[in-house]
Amino acid sequence: MKILSILSSFLLCIVISSYAQFNDKYDTVDCLKVRINQLPLGEKKSTIIKAFGKPAKITKVESIDEEWYDYHYKGSIIQVSPDGYLHGFEISDADFVLTYRSTKIKIGDSVSVLKKLFPKSYKEFNVKKSKYLRTRFGDTDEYLLFGIRNNRIVHFKNWFDNT
Repeated sequence: MKILSILSSFLLCIVISSYAQFNDKYDTVDCLKVRINQLPLGEKKSTIIKAFGKPAKITKVESIDEEWYDYHYKGSIIQVSPDGYLHGFEISDADFVLTYRSTKIKIGDSVSVLKKLFPKSYKEFNVKKSKYLRTRFGDTDEYLLFGIRNNRIVHFKNWFDNT
């Protein structure tokens, strides 16, 4: 019985250790502190349209277990849930600014802005080989990705890891 107890404690330590290492790889982002042009995730559709204007196009997107609407603005997309709330984003034009805490991040900014804000994620980012710097939304499979080219931010989006 003692051996079983020691073995289960050992296995528990391994699981906790590997979980902690996995979570420590990237900086954790509080989704409540993310804003797009000062609008938080979860904002109502009427407020989105008031802030961003009427979208050029709206498309319905359906996946295996989810659906939403893409509101197209120039080269960017604001994702709205079926019940009418800001669900996600894919930003690639300068009309949109992402604010995290009090730091504003714009298309064209130097990657050094991200280095200061997300040091763990920057450490994982390989400037010569990587195209994306990633941070994790809390303890989820959702990430905040920053597309990088020539040491400049060229787009940012939230992304779900379905693997």
